[in-house]
Amino acid sequence: LLDTLIKSVRFEGVTGLIDFYDASGDPDLRYHGDRRVGFSYTLLNFVDESQGLATVGMWSPCAVEPCPWSVQYRSMKNLTFSTADNSRPPQEAHQKISEVLMGMLLPMFNTEAAGYTTIAWSPRAGVVQALREINNKTDGLADDLLPDVKLKIAYRDSKCDASVALQAMLSLTQDAFDGKGVSAVIGAGCSGASISAAQVAQKALVPLISPSSLSPTLSNGMAYPFFLRTIPSDEFRTDCMVSVLQNLMRYSTVALVTSTDNYGVGAARAFSRAAFSVGLTISTLLSIEKDAPDFSQEHRLLLQVHARVVVLVAQ
Repeated sequence: LLDTLIKSVRFEGVTGLIDFYDASGDPDLRYHGDRRVGFSYTLLNFVDESQGLATVGMWSPCAVEPCPWSVQYRSMKNLTFSTADNSRPPQEAHQKISEVLMGMLLPMFNTEAAGYTTIAWSPRAGVVQALREINNKTDGLADDLLPDVKLKIAYRDSKCDASVALQAMLSLTQDAFDGKGVSAVIGAGCSGASISAAQVAQKALVPLISPSSLSPTLSNGMAYPFFLRTIPSDEFRTDCMVSVLQNLMRYSTVALVTSTDNYGVGAARAFSRAAFSVGLTISTLLSIEKDAPDFSQEHRLLLQVHARVVVLVAQ
């Protein structure tokens, strides 16, 4: 009967919500009586094995208009609960847990040119630890952080390489989690990898948050609007280096050696700008190739200029 009638009044019953209906205005439904001259309904509740069903409430029709539909229910006695021990059933809905699909783009191994060696400094392990602590709500660590969220991580190895990171970022935003893609990415570890990955992030409208990319190039919010980081850029760090060299150590001339990748180029530009602003002279500037197996030539050049201080910026 309840499935075929139009709901008009609802109140909480023993095992959920109990509904009464008025279908007198619907000619397509069979209904024996209406709100004025219909049936009376009795609400029964199971008490226990010995007492069986007990009448706990009644609904009856009105004889005279106006008659508010909602006041026609009369409670006969307090409700009991249809549980084994007559305890109150749960009154709150189960907690709804939202899944957030994340990507992790951090280095594990070097490229083939570097011999596929393991990268020991990668923050990858820290991200995995944080993920476990956030998802575990009973370990006493960050239990109140994102209480209704379960984080899922898809991992790609950036190898600290720009081209590898670009392909990996495309995979995270397009292919991860059976084609759903990710909502945000932690990475990349190295600046060169982050620069190429940030280009994909902009196209996919996916935030990219790096714990270790230092290049000042990435500070350009117009060029990389979806890139964020939790570490100061080399612009801040080089200002500190120049200040220590000049004001604390009283040096007036230094040599600068940087790698040729995006990280080295950006850091060299930042250091040179900071040094020029305070009159610190860079006597010689050398560039070293990323992953080069030998630096003997650069070493000989540094010996020739008799530099007492060498500022070295490289992966």
